[in-house]
Amino acid sequence: MHLSTMSVPPRDRLGTWLEFYGHKLFNLEIEPFGDEPFRADVTLRSLPGVSLSTGARSNAHYRIRQQHLKNAGDMVMLVAVLAGRGRSVQRNREALTLPGQAVMMLTSEPAIHTLVDSGRYLSLYVPRAALASIAPGFDRPLVSSIDAGREALRLLIGYACMINNAGALASPELQLGLAAHIQDLLALTLADNGEAVEIARGRGLRAARLPQFRR
Repeated sequence: MHLSTMSVPPRDRLGTWLEFYGHKLFNLEIEPFGDEPFRADVTLRSLPGVSLSTGARSNAHYRIRQQHLKNAGDMVMLVAVLAGRGRSVQRNREALTLPGQAVMMLTSEPAIHTLVDSGRYLSLYVPRAALASIAPGFDRPLVSSIDAGREALRLLIGYACMINNAGALASPELQLGLAAHIQDLLALTLADNGEAVEIARGRGLRAARLPQFRR
């Protein structure tokens, strides 16, 4: 699904985006800042156990407040910066992210994510219980910058962007397989040890390297 403010009159963009994207889809508030007119453009895709979002937006704070938590899902959110600069705050921790870097947060706790300088991003959402079953120690890097040089992160970004930009995926088996590979790569990005992570290493890295070999 593709959503954009470009077809909405400038005076109505923020209100329309806040009502549909902020309140109905993601259960958060949006606070623009600076002189640039508000704009946002995103592509969304849902797979079994994984949701993806890629897009671009003008300078704004996207906030999960205490009042949003009663309707919040228990999800792990990984936000990778593709362009611009990001700032994330949760649990009194702060992380700054540059292009190629990422940060992990939780949708079940108050949080702020800010993107500036013509920011573009990739976001992944996975149920916390599903990720914990693959990588029990996944939450150690919560709200800390994940380095762009990390191979699993680089492959995850490329693989997820490729899937999100693909056309319709009608096969349920294909959707399940793609979602499993994303979960594996996310587990590798967040943890290095444990038997489950070794299983993910065998499945996720091989799948993500396929597009590189086919170029």
